[in-house]
This record gives sequence, C-alpha cells and structure tokens, in this order.
Amino acid sequence: SETVVIRDIKFYSMCEHHMLPFYGKIMLAYSPNGRVFGISKLVRLVEKYSKRLQIQERMTKNIADELYSQGVKGVAVIAEAEHLCMKMRGVRNNANVTSAAFRGIYERKEEKERIIELIKNPTKSSFQ
Repeated sequence: SETVVIRDIKFYSMCEHHMLPFYGKIMLAYSPNGRVFGISKLVRLVEKYSKRLQIQERMTKNIADELYSQGVKGVAVIAEAEHLCMKMRGVRNNANVTSAAFRGIYERKEEKERIIELIKNPTKSSFQ
C-alpha cells in the first residue's frame, strides 16, 4: 500500500512532427519494492526523456517503462502539456493534452482510480 507521489515536475520538449516546443508538467507515482528513489533521480528521469525530439505519448510511456524496469511494484505517469503546434499552426487552439501510462499494480482498475485521485487531490488522500 506504500505509494510515493511527486507532482508538478516541469518539462520542456520539442515535437518531432512540427519541430515546435511543447511543455508542461509530469505527475509521477510509484510503489517501492524495498527501496525508494531520491526525488532528484525522478526529476532527472523526466529531463532525460523530455530533452529528446519526440511526441508526448512516447515520452510518458518511456518514463513509465524505465521506472518500472527498476523493480518497483507499480508506476503511474501522467503528463499534461501545452503544444505550440496547436497554438501557432492549423487550428490555433489553446487545448492542453494529457497522456498517461500505468504499469504493474497500477494497471488494476481500483489501484488506477486510487492513484489518479491521490495525484489530482493530494489533500483528500487515502492516507488520512
């Protein structure tokens, strides 16, 4: 039942389709399997993938896959971003994009719902 959550990790990246920036924040949760990671390691993991030319969905998946490969019980990664390709070109809309990836125990429906609620509403956590 242990869960570690880090919210609002800022990132800046470049869209591989349009060569324009997208930026936003990552919310990350994991369930340790005997050891915890330093917070700075998690921020560096986000930076590692956000520095690449890519798409948001792949970045979200790669962060989840790498953290899960470290032997944790579960991982949830939610990315929210603004895309300048949406604001500057074509539809010229301010819509934000949210992508999510769940691994391990967080793939189960009840755990996924619990972790999403914990990330969205930290003051209404199940720890109280």
